[in-house]
Amino acid sequence: MGDDLTELGRQKEALAYFEEALAMQQQIHENQEHPSVATALYKNGKILTHLGRLEDGLGYLEKALIMQRRINPNLTNNDQTIGPLTEMGYTLVRLGQLEVGLQRLKEGLAIQQSIDKDRKHPNTANLLGKVGYALIEMGKVNEGLAYYEQELNAWNRIYNDQDNIRTACSLNYLGYALIQTGNPKEGVAHLREGLNMRERIHKNEDHPWTATAMHYVGYALVWTGELEEGLAYLEKSYNMQKRIYDSNYQDHLCAANTLSYMGYALVQSGRLEEGIKRLEEALLKQKSLFKDENHPWIANTLRCTGHALVKAGKLDKGIERLKESLGMQKQIYSDPNHPWKAKTLGYLGYALTQAGQLDKGIESLEASLDIQEQVYSDKDHPWTAKTLSYLGYALVKKGSLNEGLACLRKSVDMQERIYNNQDHPWTANTLNYLGYALTQMGELEEAMACLKNALSMNNRLYSHQEHPRTANILHNLGYAMVQMGKLEEGLDYLTAALDMRNKIYNDQDHPWTAISLHYIGYALVKSGKLEEGQELLHKALSMNNRVYHHQDHPWTANNLHYLGYAMMWAGRLREGLDYFIAALDMRNKIYDHQEHPWTAKVLCDIGHALVKSGKCKEGVSYLKDALSMQQQIHGDYDHPWIVTTLNYLGYALTQTEKFKEGIGCIEKGLTISKRIHSNRDSTRTAVSLNYLGHALVKFGKLKRGIANLEEGLAMQKRICNHQDHPGIVHTLDNLGYALVQAGMLKEGRDYLKQGLAMQKRIHKNHDHPWTVYLLNDLGDAWMRLGKVKEGKSLHREAMEMQQRIFKSQDHPDTAQMLCNIGESLNKARVYQEAQEHSEKALAMQRRVFQGTLHPMIVATLHNLGETMRLRRNTTDAFSYYCQATHTSLQIYEGAHPCTTKCLTSLVKALKRTRSGTYMQKVKDEILPLCEKTLGKTHKLTKKLHNTVRLVKHADSPDSKISSLCFQYRKIMHLVLNDVIVQRSLALSALRKDRIVAV
Repeated sequence: MGDDLTELGRQKEALAYFEEALAMQQQIHENQEHPSVATALYKNGKILTHLGRLEDGLGYLEKALIMQRRINPNLTNNDQTIGPLTEMGYTLVRLGQLEVGLQRLKEGLAIQQSIDKDRKHPNTANLLGKVGYALIEMGKVNEGLAYYEQELNAWNRIYNDQDNIRTACSLNYLGYALIQTGNPKEGVAHLREGLNMRERIHKNEDHPWTATAMHYVGYALVWTGELEEGLAYLEKSYNMQKRIYDSNYQDHLCAANTLSYMGYALVQSGRLEEGIKRLEEALLKQKSLFKDENHPWIANTLRCTGHALVKAGKLDKGIERLKESLGMQKQIYSDPNHPWKAKTLGYLGYALTQAGQLDKGIESLEASLDIQEQVYSDKDHPWTAKTLSYLGYALVKKGSLNEGLACLRKSVDMQERIYNNQDHPWTANTLNYLGYALTQMGELEEAMACLKNALSMNNRLYSHQEHPRTANILHNLGYAMVQMGKLEEGLDYLTAALDMRNKIYNDQDHPWTAISLHYIGYALVKSGKLEEGQELLHKALSMNNRVYHHQDHPWTANNLHYLGYAMMWAGRLREGLDYFIAALDMRNKIYDHQEHPWTAKVLCDIGHALVKSGKCKEGVSYLKDALSMQQQIHGDYDHPWIVTTLNYLGYALTQTEKFKEGIGCIEKGLTISKRIHSNRDSTRTAVSLNYLGHALVKFGKLKRGIANLEEGLAMQKRICNHQDHPGIVHTLDNLGYALVQAGMLKEGRDYLKQGLAMQKRIHKNHDHPWTVYLLNDLGDAWMRLGKVKEGKSLHREAMEMQQRIFKSQDHPDTAQMLCNIGESLNKARVYQEAQEHSEKALAMQRRVFQGTLHPMIVATLHNLGETMRLRRNTTDAFSYYCQATHTSLQIYEGAHPCTTKCLTSLVKALKRTRSGTYMQKVKDEILPLCEKTLGKTHKLTKKLHNTVRLVKHADSPDSKISSLCFQYRKIMHLVLNDVIVQRSLALSALRKDRIVAV
């Protein structure tokens, strides 16, 4: 009866019968040793292990084995001991005691083979399969597969290659093993063959083993990326089990197990809520079945549910489930070093890493590795390699890039040894991680090599068919290409990843599809296609909101974050800041207002955006908060994002006149970058050199600044093998601008020409914001060289391109360009056009910044003052100088160079006009603000005060006479100057006539 119930899967009912049989046998034989008692002990032990009570079952099996050996002490090859030996070995393997378990199984196999000389006994085949299972669990995958193949051959010999339940079962196990060991095509083929055989045997009628075969085929198809077909098989399996077990299907272990795999498959196909619902349903069934007792399958479903919740962004719930799974395993397995505990610790470490708890995540992954070193005696094992892969990823996120890379490389090497340098999905996945990490480090050539290797491997594994992992690699390849400056190629790869994901997920919403849309949008923004990029970023945000039911999620926050970037690029500063702040609020909710790397990153970007919006003090505050959070998160570890924050903070401080502090921040970032990359060339170090050079030039340290920019340029060229790259273009622009500022006009012009030519090659002469910057800077250089016509032509081209890019909408860069053109035209003495450009710039800046005081407005007001002075419009010149000084004093603390420049111009204008009305305005509005901001004892305050005192009697008769005399002298000077100019022109014409005559 017990055996029949076991076949039907009703193990608990079977156990009751086996226990009753054992008690009866012991009573019959008066508790003395007897073969029948030993057999009853064996059956009780076997059913207990099937019910998950592994240690209880092992106790019965040991008693059975000892009894059998005492009953027949003289028989070396006692076939009665094979059953207990086999089940003991199998149970010990499941308990994590792999070496002892394998020894028991091999001992049973040796006895069986000594009895079965022709190798035609079912027990021989059965034992071969169990030895294969143990070897694969130990990481000896090829040796394990060889035993599975021997098992299949044995069944074929026994049954003369005819259909048989045992042969079909062996095909299942071999197929499953082939998938696990990286041969998905062969694995699926064997599983399909096993299913077909079962259907022929059972004449397509419902049967538990047919349902099991369907289950395995479904799982395999999900593994190979054929998600819809895999789900269809799992659903067929589950429905068949419901029909077979009728009202008892809810209390059947196999049905619950199939439900668990269905949940896993649904999660993989992006139907997260449905998948989690199935997993939770399976969990309830398993807990009901085992009456809330601890069981390995419950722990397994808890782990799968936790991992699914993490993928769905429900990080706290996911981590809670994983911890529950780990707690249950600790109670099930008394051995502290059990491989299943290591597996769960690995998933928990990955989840904690995703939640930003990097130290705890790394601690969990290291604990997993420690167990595996004990279990596998420091030998190669697939799970050890996978855990190393997770640890490498976590260390890269932590900022320990070199340690992370070492772990990832160790993982790849281990897998190549395990799989004899043959293709394997996990190897391809680790190469993918390695390529991503190298991209983050700026080691782009090596990154590309890793990613292309991973792509080739996946294509071979899955016969160039669509697969989620292949799409992931294409995606990372595209991202790496964008980072390399190969924007068109990068977009091609990213688009290929999107197309593949749409095919895999039937054009339905999916988190990975949203990620593809997100990164394509980001790449389009980088390539200057702002409207297209924004459209895709909005599309990704909408999809994520649908996928996650408008609940907070890290990827939704990421969408908001990058939309902030896109808006800032488009000059829509207020909207950009709104998106950044929305991303910050969501991250704070997700991570419960605790420190997190992405929270720190969005704080950094808000700070940088505020600085660009003219709110420098607020920006510096946010940047300091970001830096403080990053230092708390990463401790003594150097991290690339800290370098970025220090660069932004240094730039912001230079904007607020704190040049020494700002340069100190950038230098600190440069030192960290050099440590991260072990003083090797890196894009990040080159960027820091660029920031430092630019800051030093602004501080007036031209020689040092130019030297840093030249060093950064040389490094960028070495990194990119002297091929075109946006990073080189940016450095050429900064270096050219610096040389022009230093008066080295021709050298600066030549660098700007190089940058413009490279920019046009990269973007194939398409419009791009950086092309506009270069045209503008080059136009300025030509103006300074006296080539007004050439300069104006470049400025006109830049303006036309800027208007095409931004659809003639207001943009801070457009306003800045108008201001710069005005300044250049001033120097070229084209005053009417200078005034027109500066007035347009001022009007646009006031619209863009919407009442916010901004350094750009100060520069434009001062430019207008200079233009009016040069046009002899003293009244308007004084008015603009006054506005510029007032605005600058409100923006900057201390004697900022901009404030000094404006005050100096104002003092000169006041002395020139000697107007009592103007003096009163300065006395009432500017002087009090100057005393408040700079202090009464500051030299500029004193200078302004003395000037006011000098002209305080400007309305007295003496002052009026003095003013009239001053005006008379100025007019006479102009008349005389005009006479001199006219004489000069006449002499020049006379000389030309003489030359022509000669």
